[in-house]
Amino acid sequence: MSENPITAPLADIASLPTKIWRSVFKRYKLSKFLPYHLYDPEIELYINNDNTYGCIFQCSPRIRMGTSTATAIEEMLNKLPDNTFIQFTLIGSKNLKHEIENWRAEHTIRAKSDKEHSELLKSAINNMAEFYYSKTEEAPSRSMTAKLKNFTLFISVKSTKKDALMSYKAVLKNILAANHFAPQTATPDFVKPIIWELFNGSHNLRDIPAYDEYAY
Repeated sequence: MSENPITAPLADIASLPTKIWRSVFKRYKLSKFLPYHLYDPEIELYINNDNTYGCIFQCSPRIRMGTSTATAIEEMLNKLPDNTFIQFTLIGSKNLKHEIENWRAEHTIRAKSDKEHSELLKSAINNMAEFYYSKTEEAPSRSMTAKLKNFTLFISVKSTKKDALMSYKAVLKNILAANHFAPQTATPDFVKPIIWELFNGSHNLRDIPAYDEYAY
């Protein structure tokens, strides 16, 4: 009897013990990586579905790093409480809608003051805004091959101990502010579009659903 070409590649693993099989072919649910359950705006903490608490700071990233940056990170780690986890994530977002639309609105106001060339200026402004949008998908020029992105440094902290996290959050914010990282608390209305973009990278980022704090 000839060997079945479909099942042949599985012949060597078909006899694996169930425990090993499950560990090799285990698939994680997306919820495993998105533990956020509730957000408490009064204490600025996320209450997660894995019995932990968390906070996120959005910061201005460094163009280059030196001794001062290394010293700041060392201080963050030295003051990190036991059983508390910290994560640094640099994200380059193509979602420039807020920046471009603010630019468009500001320049449109100025254009209206020029009665003679108002329509011409508005047309030029709209064309320029669409140009900015297009360069999030393609290189601006042959000499500048990087697409337009807004880079943000996210610093996340997670712990099972609420009080310890609250105390460290204040310490961390002071360290970041003193070292010119310009920390701001990343609330759900800011985090959700980032997550939406990560999972829908090929979609039009102008269509990101608005955050509704009253919806589950």
